Amino acid sequence: MQNAGIEQITSSPEAYARYLDMQGDNPTYSVGNIALVMVALPRPGCLAPVTAGEP
Repeated sequence: MQNAGIEQITSSPEAYARYLDMQGDNPTYSVGNIALVMVALPRPGCLAPVTAGEP
């Protein structure tokens, strides 16, 4: 699924712009994680960090 997200990012100027917006809003996330989110959630906003020990 990560490869699909990277293909999506690199094949469309609009998807690349959306990726840059998402990466800017979520600087602690890796390129791969942002790619996965783009495939799984077509219009996500800012993502919440996941920390150990939270329910």
